[in-house]
Amino acid sequence: MLKRIAYTILFTTICLGSNILSGQDNWMIHMPTVHQTYINPAYQTSKKWEVSAASVGLDFQLGNVNASDFISKNNEGVNIISLEKLATALGKNNEVGMNGSFNSLDVAFRWRGFTVTAGHGINYEFATTLNPTLVDIAARGNADYIGKTVELGMPASATVYQKFYLGLAGKLANLSWGVRAGYLNGWHHMHTEKMSSQLTTEADYYNITLKNDIEIYNAGIFEYNAIDEITWIKGINDYRSFFTANHGFSLDLGLDLKLTETAGIFASAQNLGSITWADRAQKLTNQSTTLLKGIDLEKIIDGEDNSSFEDTLLQAFSMQQQNTEFSRKVAPRYNVGAYFTFSGTHFSAVFNLKQLSDINQPSVFLQASRPVIPWLNIGVNYHWREGVPFNLGLLLNSKLGPVNLFGACNNAWALLKPAQINGLSGRIGASIGL
Repeated sequence: MLKRIAYTILFTTICLGSNILSGQDNWMIHMPTVHQTYINPAYQTSKKWEVSAASVGLDFQLGNVNASDFISKNNEGVNIISLEKLATALGKNNEVGMNGSFNSLDVAFRWRGFTVTAGHGINYEFATTLNPTLVDIAARGNADYIGKTVELGMPASATVYQKFYLGLAGKLANLSWGVRAGYLNGWHHMHTEKMSSQLTTEADYYNITLKNDIEIYNAGIFEYNAIDEITWIKGINDYRSFFTANHGFSLDLGLDLKLTETAGIFASAQNLGSITWADRAQKLTNQSTTLLKGIDLEKIIDGEDNSSFEDTLLQAFSMQQQNTEFSRKVAPRYNVGAYFTFSGTHFSAVFNLKQLSDINQPSVFLQASRPVIPWLNIGVNYHWREGVPFNLGLLLNSKLGPVNLFGACNNAWALLKPAQINGLSGRIGASIGL
């Protein structure tokens, strides 16, 4: 019985973010001629015009687990997700995060010594923290927890929004500065303000007490009317309009100080802002205590209906629904670093901090790139983050006349051993400079 409840909480939380892709590839921050939307706002173009066509990026991280920790073969030899393996593998770092963007168009041009930028993109982000106890009960049942009180709550957040921005960058002596203002229009959002579900299994009679303290905010992911009447919203065809009633603003700031002709230091802060969610916005709460007395085996043996258990279980997770607007900040990014060029090779080091909901994701990137032939630049990237001390990536940049093609992956080394993958990250795109 407790195993069934655990499945309900686990998969409900995961499904809330199942259609959300998220992550940002700041490790490309000093790769030449990439899109303006995610590099340092202090960027100064050397061209009269730079136009960036569509590019897409994704960064997905699995904490300290990898694919082999939850993938196993069944009796037919087919790879399946094994909750038992996952429950055994989970350690202290159980954070799962995704964020990224689709950049439809970015323009930069020189104007009276300044660089003016404008563009549009779609950002997506998702974060949760896996609960080892919940996964263990979902996999093995509650036999090991009889007579104990356990916490099965699993917080999560997910957001999809579009961003229109206008920026200005200039130079004062050796210091370049930049600022961008963005209008944000939200499409989908969900976050758990409170997510506590404490279950106590009595040793004597095997009764289960469920004590909830849940507060969920939702806009545009699903429409809740009752626990058994939830309408999931899928795809752009279900948006009420391309521009929703969910409005917000953000600010990007950047500095770049040249120490010599070939070396400098930089800092940037991006996506400092929030969105007020008003379109199909709901607040869902559940502060209740429910006693589950189990399944009446006598009725099952006699072939009688046991719907009372189903009704009790549904009632335990029933939410009080309130239509109300709310505000929520988007995921900011912070970077500090240094760069220099030696013998034609460009080196850079970046410390990056991403904040997804209440999860902080620090990373360190060390990069080196150089032209191998006149039209092709190749680089390598070393990436460190907690739980993953070693990962190598590739950077490729091809310039064919005014056309620039680029691609990058920060975990190319891990792709050689798919069973050890604990994340995916990359971006591809193109730009034209005139």
